[in-house]
Amino acid sequence: MHIPYRATQLIQDLALEPHREGGYYRRTYAATQTPILPDETQSRPTATAIYYLLTADSPIGYWHKNRSDILHMYHTGSPLT
Repeated sequence: MHIPYRATQLIQDLALEPHREGGYYRRTYAATQTPILPDETQSRPTATAIYYLLTADSPIGYWHKNRSDILHMYHTGSPLT
């Protein structure tokens, strides 16, 4: 499927990669604290920040459960339904 120019440009300019749950992303921040939680076997950062982009060729971000707080910031594009 053809990706519109603006989306293609954002993917390139922000160095986004395909996300396994749909869309494109790039991690822009990861906390230095990385504890191993009681129900996990590997450590992970206590906080991260990502750019996340849905496009016409990957319009669905699959529902998932976050194990940490999440904060969404709208930068550009159309509303999600």
